[in-house]
Amino acid sequence: MRAGKSSRLYADPPTAGSSMPKSRAALPSDLVEPSSAPARKARDAGSSAPNPSSQPHGVDSQLKRADRRSYKRKCLILLAALLVLCAVSLPLGASTKALYGFDQVLLAFRLWVQTTFDAIASGAQHSSRDLLEICPGYYQILARFAITGIGVACGAMIALSGALYQMVFRNPIAAPTMLGVGNGITLGVVVLVVVFGAAAPYMVGMRYLFCYIGAIAVLAIVVALAMALGRGHVVVVDMLLVGTVVSALVGQIVIFYAYSVFDEDTWAVFNAINEMLDVSTEPLSLVVLAISFAVSVVPVLLLRFKLNVVAFDEADMRLSGVDPTRLRFIALACGTVMIISAQVQLGTIAMVALVAPYVARSVFGAEFTKQFWGAALIGALLVVACNDVTALAEILVYSHDIYLDFPIGLAANIVCLPLFAWVIAAQNRAWEQ
Repeated sequence: MRAGKSSRLYADPPTAGSSMPKSRAALPSDLVEPSSAPARKARDAGSSAPNPSSQPHGVDSQLKRADRRSYKRKCLILLAALLVLCAVSLPLGASTKALYGFDQVLLAFRLWVQTTFDAIASGAQHSSRDLLEICPGYYQILARFAITGIGVACGAMIALSGALYQMVFRNPIAAPTMLGVGNGITLGVVVLVVVFGAAAPYMVGMRYLFCYIGAIAVLAIVVALAMALGRGHVVVVDMLLVGTVVSALVGQIVIFYAYSVFDEDTWAVFNAINEMLDVSTEPLSLVVLAISFAVSVVPVLLLRFKLNVVAFDEADMRLSGVDPTRLRFIALACGTVMIISAQVQLGTIAMVALVAPYVARSVFGAEFTKQFWGAALIGALLVVACNDVTALAEILVYSHDIYLDFPIGLAANIVCLPLFAWVIAAQNRAWEQ
């Protein structure tokens, strides 16, 4: 073998007294390092160049950070708009159809803080006469504060209910009313008026009981018929079709009975309860609303990441390790509790359940983890705006000695339909471009 650079290491095997090189310094320099300066520069440049696979902040990370910033910015804008709208609604009063100044609102809030602190610290009680002398609109402003809070909670619940129903049925125009829940509540109001007559508006606990029973009974009938058609399995399309038919049937029964059987006075009582012309701020109503909010919204909040797969096919859900029947049942049960509680509090405002999730998807995308907060904020905005439109309209007509009551459902149509049309038109323009 001809001795060369490539054979020097192995030409002479190590003897008993010798040993192999133990470090890079013992090896020939031309085998350890490049022999030329350009090669060394190229090696140094290559070692200092960034490795995309080893970088923690690549392009994907930048896009995710930008998406998170955009999502937070949108939520903050909606939250700020909601706070401004709530502040604007406080001077509208509750039932006196009067408009108060912001100085009265601030004075009422300071009085409430002071009386609450005195009651807790020393047990001192302030008379109503003294409070009204200091702030004439004290109780009206506090009642309006409660109504605004109820509107925020109910708006979030209605919007989330619509989002859950649309996701379960994979239909962007699905609404809780399509399964007969809304008409079941109205049926409960009819039974309440028949049983208690003119005293029905004051039976707050019975109103909740009858409305919940009516809604759950109609929903149970829909589920039973859908399972019968599916031979023991609930098919989403069958359930939606059966719900539409049952809802229409129950609605016709309610309309026939209300218009044919009720006299003028009974009809007035039924209409006042069904349209919720006066929002109840009694402690029982607030407690029931808080319990309904906790048992329906909190589970959805905890399961919002898993609920993303509800919009998938059943086979895809099972491949993801998720039980579709269980998850859909939880979504529908929570959505049903939300819409029942909100409708019992505020009346028929199903338009919000249709429009708010649609707008949320347009603004935040199809991911439910983002839709959750987006739909809740948009629904709260819409309901508070509907409350304000109703109060302003009543103040306006009362100032001209015209005594009319505006249901919040009418205000919901006035506020939501233009917004719905604008979003659809904007999406169509985007597709054309």
